[in-house]
Amino acid sequence: MKFTQATNMGLHVMTYLVQKQSQQNTSIKELADRFQVSPTYLSKILTRLTKANLIASVPGVKGGYRIAQQPDKITFAMIIEALDGRPDYQDALEGAGEQCEIAATIQAAEEQMWQYLENKRLIDLKQI
Repeated sequence: MKFTQATNMGLHVMTYLVQKQSQQNTSIKELADRFQVSPTYLSKILTRLTKANLIASVPGVKGGYRIAQQPDKITFAMIIEALDGRPDYQDALEGAGEQCEIAATIQAAEEQMWQYLENKRLIDLKQI
């Protein structure tokens, strides 16, 4: 499976925020500088993560972003779904039929991958 650049960036930013585990807010400038992306591009990603209730946006001079959930509960799947959704491979195999072994193999692989991503927590990663 190939993820979008936004999902890749979202995973990196979320991992950084989880590992930072600070009560202080992290500014968009700090995040943009850290990951060498434009604040405008990053803002779009952060907005989607905020809508998914993975991070909180705090306005004001000392505002910024912080983790909105318990860090040990945040998984790869949560972030991927917030940014890209869960792909439907059935569309790619449309017309293959219920007895198609290729479709069954791809479906089983997709289920295993999502189970793994649902169990893989960001907090378990080494420092980025």
